[in-house]
Amino acid sequence: MSRLGQGQGAHWKTPLSVLCVCGFLSAGCSNILGLTPTGHRLTAEAKALRSAYLDPLSLPRELDKRVAPPYVVEPGDVLLVQPANFESPVRLPGDQTVL
Repeated sequence: MSRLGQGQGAHWKTPLSVLCVCGFLSAGCSNILGLTPTGHRLTAEAKALRSAYLDPLSLPRELDKRVAPPYVVEPGDVLLVQPANFESPVRLPGDQTVL
């Protein structure tokens, strides 16, 4: 083989590798080596607004059950009443709208 034949495929490898490196560096969301900014900082007004409100109340989880706050039945609500004792003489018609 001649020396000319050995380097025929090498002329495109360098630009392709440079292109791949540039692609990896510029890809992603706000990475350190990328061209995009590294983060979004809160302004002073946003920090003041954020600190003015407390954290939201935590929701009850499966192992941390609590009694729900009282609920007021209002017009338009649909209730389904199920008796605790099926032998009860009280009979309620099913799914009636509250007036």
